[in-house]
Amino acid sequence: MIGAVLASMILFADVTPAATSAPAPPAPATTVAAMPTVKPADDPNAVVCHSEATVGTHLSHKVCMRRADAEQQRLNARDQLEKMQRAGGMGQTNPH
Repeated sequence: MIGAVLASMILFADVTPAATSAPAPPAPATTVAAMPTVKPADDPNAVVCHSEATVGTHLSHKVCMRRADAEQQRLNARDQLEKMQRAGGMGQTNPH
């Protein structure tokens, strides 16, 4: 982004000497290829951070991971919860 700004400043800078009274010819039209934009919310490699509470304390710690890894962890946790709910809780207890 900074490179594009610097390039445009160089292209559009007035380089005519001060002693010349004739107007400079217009600069040729140039097109700059637009770089594909990826929204930060869509980038699976973007690093996301959040605070996570530690069980048994009032303290929390910062957890950072790639967006794709966070999504996979969320899906794994949901699958485990569904398995436990189908099995009837945290584990099968013996009624004897």
